[in-house]
Amino acid sequence: MSARVESAPVGRFNVGAIAIAAVVALGIGGLAGLMLTRATEERPAAVTTPVGIPYWDAQKLEAMEGRQLAEQGGAEDPIGKPHIPKSPPAG
Repeated sequence: MSARVESAPVGRFNVGAIAIAAVVALGIGGLAGLMLTRATEERPAAVTTPVGIPYWDAQKLEAMEGRQLAEQGGAEDPIGKPHIPKSPPAG
């Protein structure tokens, strides 16, 4: 008993054309990357500063101080809610 093994037929392709296409694709990608890198390095970063608005951290610190004052004063209800008595008035 004998068996014959054959590989699948491979179509003809031009190795030179594939190599040239790979080099061209790498060149175009490298050039595009270089242009993007230079464009982002040359331009200064946009930094905005708020005008007339206190910084967020300062507002947060003020809120934290307000909460601490409310806890020290024994406030049971948060500020901004109307005071509703917990029990009806006597009488």
